[in-house]
Amino acid sequence: MDKEVQAKEGAIRRGKPKGADFFEPYIQPKFMRGEFRTAIVVGLPTYGMVHANFMMNMIKMSYPVNMSPHIQCVIGEPVDVACNKIVKYALDIDAKYILFREDDVLLPPTGIERLVSLDVDIVAGLCLSKQIPPSPIIFTAMGGGPYTDWYEKVGQPIKVVGTGMGAMLVKTDVFRNIEEPWFRTIVKKEKLDGDVAVGRMTQDLFFCRKALRAGYDIWVDTGCCCGHYDCYTKRTFFFDVYEKRPAWQEANGKIYYGIKGEERERKQKIRSFTKSELANWDKELMMEMLLEIFPNDKHDKLEKYLMSTEEMACLLYTS
Repeated sequence: MDKEVQAKEGAIRRGKPKGADFFEPYIQPKFMRGEFRTAIVVGLPTYGMVHANFMMNMIKMSYPVNMSPHIQCVIGEPVDVACNKIVKYALDIDAKYILFREDDVLLPPTGIERLVSLDVDIVAGLCLSKQIPPSPIIFTAMGGGPYTDWYEKVGQPIKVVGTGMGAMLVKTDVFRNIEEPWFRTIVKKEKLDGDVAVGRMTQDLFFCRKALRAGYDIWVDTGCCCGHYDCYTKRTFFFDVYEKRPAWQEANGKIYYGIKGEERERKQKIRSFTKSELANWDKELMMEMLLEIFPNDKHDKLEKYLMSTEEMACLLYTS
C-alpha cells in the first residue's frame, strides 16, 4: 500500500472521536472516494436502542453485486433532522442511492436488490400501519385515506402521492434538485408555499410533497412486502401475498387477517342498510359473514354464542 495512503488512514484512526461522539456522522475522506465510492447509504434515524429482530434483519440483507453499502446512523435527533443529516452525508461522499430505514421495519432479504432493480428516482417498500386491522401506508390522494384497490395485483409497482419512509430508496440526484430542508415535521397549523394550510405533517409526507412539486414520481413496490414490528405488543404487521390481504402475527406465532377486497366491498354494502333492515336477513348468512370478518380465535365463541338477529345485525353494522 502507498505510504501516503497509510499515513492518511492512520491519521483518521487516531483522530476518530471516542465515547458518545463516536456515533456522530462519520464523513468519508476524499481520498477514499472515486471509482470505488459508496453506492448506497443506508440511513437509519434512531433514538439508540433497536430491537434484536431489526438487527437480525439488517445482518441478513443482501445488496446488489458491485454496489458498496455504508450504514449511517444518526442517534438521538428528531427524525426530520436526522434524515437531513443523512442526505448531507450521502451528497458529500457522492453516493448514488440513499435507502432510508426505520428501526421497526423489516425488509425481505432481497428487498434492496428489488428496489434498485426498478431503476426509478423514488421507490418504497410496502409497509402497513401498526393497528388492527392494519392498513397499507399508500396514499394516492392527500387526505383520501389508504389506497387499497391493488390487493389482487400485489407484486406490481404503484404510483402514489405519499408513503412512509420505513424502507424508501431515493437517488441522491433528487436531493440535488430540491431545496433544503428536504425533511421537516410540522406540528402546528401553518401555510406551505403561501397557499396550502397544513395542521400536521410528518417528515415523509413533507418530502413526498416537495418531490412531487419538483416533477418526480413516487412509487411503492407491492412486491417488496415489509414487516412492521411493534416492540410493545410484540406484533408484526405485514401483507400476506398468498392470501392477498393485510395480516398480523402475534407473539405466540398465530397469524390473523384483515379483510380481503371483496369482503371490504361487502362490508361497505352492509353499512348501506339500516340495522333494522339487517335484522331481517337470514341468520345463517349473517353468521357466515361474521365468521369471515372476525379473527380466527373468535370463531368458536361466535358459533357457541346464540345471538338474536338484532344482535348479529348490530355486530355486523359496527364491525
